This record gives sequence, structure tokens and C-alpha cells, in this order.
Amino acid sequence: MASVSLRFSKALVLEDLIAQYQLLEDLLLILTGSDRALEWPWIVARKFEQYRLYFLKRGSIAAASPPKAHECVTNFVQLRERFGDIWSDWKKKREAFGPGFYLYLGTRRGVRLYIENRFVNLVFGLEAFHRRKYPPSSVTNLDAKIERIVEQISLEKDKKWLAQVLERTKDQPPLGQRLYATLRDVPLGLDEARLKSFCEVCARLRHDISHFGGQRHNGTSYNDFILDLESKGQALAALYQALLLYEIGIDVEIIKSWIFDGFGSFPIKYHFVKADLLDKSVLDPKQWRKVKVSNGSTAAFRPTIPAESK
Repeated sequence: MASVSLRFSKALVLEDLIAQYQLLEDLLLILTGSDRALEWPWIVARKFEQYRLYFLKRGSIAAASPPKAHECVTNFVQLRERFGDIWSDWKKKREAFGPGFYLYLGTRRGVRLYIENRFVNLVFGLEAFHRRKYPPSSVTNLDAKIERIVEQISLEKDKKWLAQVLERTKDQPPLGQRLYATLRDVPLGLDEARLKSFCEVCARLRHDISHFGGQRHNGTSYNDFILDLESKGQALAALYQALLLYEIGIDVEIIKSWIFDGFGSFPIKYHFVKADLLDKSVLDPKQWRKVKVSNGSTAAFRPTIPAESK
């Protein structure tokens, strides 16, 4: 049984204690990859009196089984030296990025979402992340070009309309570019052309779902559309989680091991292949290597890290 103790420099009201508890719960969700809720916390009041704190929780305490060590993204042994910094960075970054963090968490709180809803929420979260991390500058390279184009319009009302349209859009590159600019920050070693193409496809899918309610064209069945969207959503969720882990200071080698070489890496790589982020050869059993399990008495097969991802 693991436990954690949080101490504060000053006494906190109950609402603030609950907020700190939820911040810790969210951090552990990211680190373990598990939706398991924490147990009800104990609080220490004046004179060292202990009380169990009950409150309305987000989701159920039994939403998932407790994570096993080999299923987690990382563990305390790997993070021991820096866990205090990671906890501090988590709180600071969650406040700074706001929806860029909690829109991802909202897809992981034990509440089942339709595949379309989950996918769109992931894209919305990455859009929000990009907007907070890369705010538009007051002067852009497009300003002079916009002014030159507008000046060529002779009708005053058309000139005013076009100026307003261009002003609203100049600081918002196409969605695919924003997704790519955000996800490429994590040095996972993915092929850049594949990642860029994946981001463009995700942007088109989000547009179709938001504006057409799903697939724009009827060339494929709804079932095929959903299966494809599920794989792309799973791949996008893994990249999103990797982005948040990297942002709060988790070593990139730990993240790459989780995605490419860990005991839970096969489902991630399967969806990466389906989303064309990796070549299908990474799923070939001939490319796997045999390793000893922890007790040393048996062997297990683990996929090798693809060359393009090292």
C-alpha cells in the first residue's frame, strides 16, 4: 500500500484542501496512466487531530482497478530525485495552460464518451495548449501583406469587411499546423512527415465532426469511419499525454520507453501504425527481442524500439 503526505506552509480551508487533493489525483493519473481514483484523504487539524474528509468526487473510486507497476508510465523510483519539482511544475503548468491540461484530463475521468466526443475534446485541448504556449504576437510578418491587399480594394465597405476577416485569422494558422507545432515539441523521434500528415488528417476529421456531424462524404460505412477515428484518437491521446509529461519535466527517455519499449507499449504502437505514425514492421514478431522478467526464471517478448523513433 502506497501513501503520500502533503504539508502546507499555512492552514488551508476545506475547499483549498480538496483542490490540492484533486491536483494530486490528476498528476497520478498522468504518471500512472490509470483512471483509478485516490482513497478519501485524511486531514490533520489543530492539535494533530485527524479527520477523514468526504466530499463529492469526480467519478467513482472504483472506476478502475489499481494500476500494477509494469502498467504505469513511470514509477516513484525513477522520479524520486525530482518528484518535488514535478509536483511544483504540475501545479504551475496546470494553472498556466488551463484547458490545455484539463481538457485531456476530462477524457480520462472514468466517464465513457462517444468516440467523436473524445476525439474532438482532445483536439480542442491541444488547440488551447497551443494558444497558451504560443500567443499571437502584436506584430506579425503578415501585417504588411494584409495592408497591401486591403489597399487594392476600391469599394470601402468591401475593404472594411476584408480587413476585419484577415485581422481575425492572421494569428491563427490552419489547425493542422497548430497541432503539428504543438506535438513536435516532444522529441520522440517520430518521422516528421508522418507526424505532419497525421496532424493534417486530425484537423480534417475535427472539422468534419464539428461542422458535418461526422464523415463529410459517404464513401465509407459509419463503422469503418468510427474504427479509423478510434485508432487516430488513441494515437492522439498518447501523444497528448506524452506532451503533458514532457511539459512537467518527465525525462524524454522515460516517455519513449513507455511508448515504444514498455510492457504496455504494444497497444500504443498498434494505434500509431493504424494512424500511419509508424511503419507496420514494428508490429512484426520477428522484430521483437526476448528479455528476462523480474524474477529471472522466465522470459517475455518485448518489441524493439523502431529505428526512426530512437
